[in-house]
Amino acid sequence: MLTKYTIKLRSNGGYEVTSEMAYRLYAMLLSKAAPEFGEYVHQCDTTPVSQSLTIDEDMEEIYWNVSFLNDTAIQQLSPILDDMTLCCLNGGVSFDIVDKKVETIDSVEDLLEQCKDWKKIRLTFDTPTAFKSHGQYVNIPTPELIVHSLIKSWNGCILECSIEDEDGEGEKSIAGGLEFEHFRLFDAAYRLKKNRIPGFKGAIIIHNHLTGFHSELVGALLKYASFSGIGIKTTLGMGSVRVEKIL
Repeated sequence: MLTKYTIKLRSNGGYEVTSEMAYRLYAMLLSKAAPEFGEYVHQCDTTPVSQSLTIDEDMEEIYWNVSFLNDTAIQQLSPILDDMTLCCLNGGVSFDIVDKKVETIDSVEDLLEQCKDWKKIRLTFDTPTAFKSHGQYVNIPTPELIVHSLIKSWNGCILECSIEDEDGEGEKSIAGGLEFEHFRLFDAAYRLKKNRIPGFKGAIIIHNHLTGFHSELVGALLKYASFSGIGIKTTLGMGSVRVEKIL
């Protein structure tokens, strides 16, 4: 159902490594897939691939994070990543793959079981994150925007267990039970095809005040976020988020 690769890269030097290179890595991955998969992706309302490039400057480490959000993406792309030892991009840029870690979740039941008692959760946004509302970019997160983003992605990828909410009242009810207990955010733009998209990076601690199934659903959605990312253009490198249960 869900598969996430955390791939440690080593730059072959001679160029600056930035998180915006994620777009070029995605293009490279897609070029290795069967043409039918590219056609399938373009027909999807929600692309079942989320990926980003994160850089730990203190440790001088580079990670390519790639998630597949449905079985079709897993079947088509996992074998490619399993066999890959080198990432070659246009312009002479290349990375050696020095390590791979894989996390999987096999079913919605497993996802709910893992997260049924999550009451305080830290979200750490590692690449610029933004939302879009009424045609405008929004670079300040709210519970409503986060919940809407995650439910939209979930319903676009996990077709066997969609979240029913025709009038939007369910989203409002869930978001109303979430409190930003602590946050430390800062401006961080993302440059994509010569366009500057305003966004943010940093961390938020969310207190889940909900009970019953709504509480379990929030835990599952936030765990799902560690695979899917949050906000817009998560396929192209934005919205990468680490999720940690605190309580």
